[in-house]
Amino acid sequence: MSVLVAGLVVFLGLHSIGVIAPKWRAQRVAHMGVGRWKLVFSVLSLVGLAIIVWGYGMARTQSVVLWTAPPAMRHVTALLSIIAFILVVASHAPRNHFKAALGHPMTAGVGL
Repeated sequence: MSVLVAGLVVFLGLHSIGVIAPKWRAQRVAHMGVGRWKLVFSVLSLVGLAIIVWGYGMARTQSVVLWTAPPAMRHVTALLSIIAFILVVASHAPRNHFKAALGHPMTAGVGL
C-alpha cells in the first residue's frame, strides 16, 4: 500500500507544482527551457504513474475490508440510491419540482 501512496505523491505532487509553487516552476522553465521542462515533467509523470500501477497491483493481493454495512441496511441503501439517482437526473431537466424545492438537486443527490 505504501508504494501506491508514494506513486500518488509523486504524480499528484508533480501536477500540483503550478498551483503550489508557480514562481519556482516559472524559474525552472526559464532556466531549463520549455522543451526540456516538458521532457523532465513527462518522464517524472510516467515514473509516478508506473509506481501507481505497480502499487495498485500489490494492493490488490492484500485486500483489507475496511467496513461492511449491516445486513439490515441493504434495503435502505438501495432506496436512498434510487432517490439519489432521481435527484441527479432532475438536476439536468429544464424546470421541475425538485429544482423548485431544493435549488440544487444534484448536490442533494450526491450528498444522499
